[in-house]
Amino acid sequence: MSGAPNQWVRKFTVEFPCELTGVREACRQSRAELAAAGLGEEELGHWELILAEAGNNAVNYALGWQKHRPVRFEFFVDDQGVEARVQDHGPGFELPDQVELPPPDSEDGRGLFLIKTLSDEAVYYRGKGENWLVLKKKRQATGTPPVAVTTPPPPDDAGTQKLANSEATLDLMTEELASAYESLSTIFRFSAELADQPKPEEFARKWLGEVSKIVAADWFILRLLDEGEGLKLVASSEDLSVREVLSLDNAGEADVSLEMRAASFRMDVWFDALHPVAAVDPLAKLAAQGTGFSHPIVINDRLVGVLSVGRYLSDSVFQAGQVSLIQTFADFLGIQIRNAQFQQQQLQTKLTARELQIAADIQRSLLPKQLPHVPGFQLVGHYQSARQVGGDFYDVVETAEGGLLLAIADVMGKGVPAAMFAAIFRSQLRAAAERATSPATMLTWLNRSLFADLDQVEMFITAQLVYFSPRDRTIQLSAAGHPPLILAGNDGRLQAVENSGMPLGVLADTEYSERAVSLPPGANLLMFTDGLTEARDPEGKLLWLGPLEKCLAQAAKTGQRAEQTKEALIALVEAHQQGIPPGDDQTFLLLAEYRGDSRGKPPQL
Repeated sequence: MSGAPNQWVRKFTVEFPCELTGVREACRQSRAELAAAGLGEEELGHWELILAEAGNNAVNYALGWQKHRPVRFEFFVDDQGVEARVQDHGPGFELPDQVELPPPDSEDGRGLFLIKTLSDEAVYYRGKGENWLVLKKKRQATGTPPVAVTTPPPPDDAGTQKLANSEATLDLMTEELASAYESLSTIFRFSAELADQPKPEEFARKWLGEVSKIVAADWFILRLLDEGEGLKLVASSEDLSVREVLSLDNAGEADVSLEMRAASFRMDVWFDALHPVAAVDPLAKLAAQGTGFSHPIVINDRLVGVLSVGRYLSDSVFQAGQVSLIQTFADFLGIQIRNAQFQQQQLQTKLTARELQIAADIQRSLLPKQLPHVPGFQLVGHYQSARQVGGDFYDVVETAEGGLLLAIADVMGKGVPAAMFAAIFRSQLRAAAERATSPATMLTWLNRSLFADLDQVEMFITAQLVYFSPRDRTIQLSAAGHPPLILAGNDGRLQAVENSGMPLGVLADTEYSERAVSLPPGANLLMFTDGLTEARDPEGKLLWLGPLEKCLAQAAKTGQRAEQTKEALIALVEAHQQGIPPGDDQTFLLLAEYRGDSRGKPPQL
């Protein structure tokens, strides 16, 4: 270009992210700037094609971290011509002095051929971390008489034919590029529509109908991956009779199904007269006499679905440009669908978290807010869920006779179903308060009442009921598949008190028995669920019963207050787990005799 820097008519820069979707917008901005500099329509069209190919090359050749750096167009325009510089951060390549004309059905070399043909000069400079493609093209003269030139001798026949072929190929490329740009604008339009489209399947059906028109396809089938079922049909051409779901569990499916083969090997699978589909292939009715392919849609190494496109006539094959367009649309569709699925999953996760929080609040509200005061004794409880909600439960019910029914239960499983049955158990327990003086009678009634519901969902409940009479200093115990309670006196002696039958929900006609035990002086009584004894350390070792018994015996011997014993038991379990989250709910109920004053008032806690 001629002239000093201050003689440039226009200088400008267009920068865009290293993505194919950014190339289109960058070309549009560049065209607008060049038009403002006075370039004519024909020149603008040439530059748009040149920049599109140069931009696509810059994006396609970028690797790894290089894709995080932007691509830049720099322009210097004067009254003689335009110089454009395209910066990329890829590994670079060698730009040959001469670019041979590629075959009509080839994709390789077409971009470089266009760049070299439409520009007057093209030089590629490779550098460390960045490369520059420098392109120069003279401006067309406007309003000036044509310059007289000497007519060259006519070329020979071979040269004439080569020139004609070049012009025909260039015309074909220009037409295909124009079609591709039109298709790209359709992608942006549909992408904008997706924001208001609540059902991605309807969006896909509309979109693929447009694609079929552009590439002159006779039919299409889109299947998306459903983790629980397989490849599920979500969109197809009208009036197509194909199998609804292709199972991923059927290993032999890939041998007969083009779609399953494409999904399994993550590659396009073609069919035509030389490679016919199997008669048992779900696509057989469509593809038996035709041509086409199945394209796997893979986003971030994750299979999203499979798109199959075809024509009914086997001699009507898709050209390379049409195949590329189908693949681009399919992959872009996969991104949109995957994003829609991700957003739906996020919304569902938030809703589930909110529902779990509500369930946890309800479950905490079911636990006694304040335990009854019994002269001469202290009563404390503890509940720690392994999840946000769980199946453990404890309660204390006062009776008209002045006694207490102590209850602890563990519903098989965790989460919301277990919490629901824990709530039902509490409701039934309180509804039958008149049976509290006989734990065995209470358990027998609870089993018959809950059996149908538990049996239907194949769940069961372990439970332990203890009727405590402060006046007689006795307990009556009955249990349904629950661990024994631990009883310690101030002499340090321990006993595991057990009287257990079948868990609730196993046999409808189970009759439970009970056992009476007198409390020793300084009694400490611990009812617990198996989450306590089965607490694990980082190596998987269980806590078991020994440390709990030792802690309880020490508390009984020293006359320790119940609240202190509770904290000691919690600290014991946490020390064993060493920061490992509990694998099961941990619940216990502690009744402890204290050494208060003669008026029977408890010590201040």
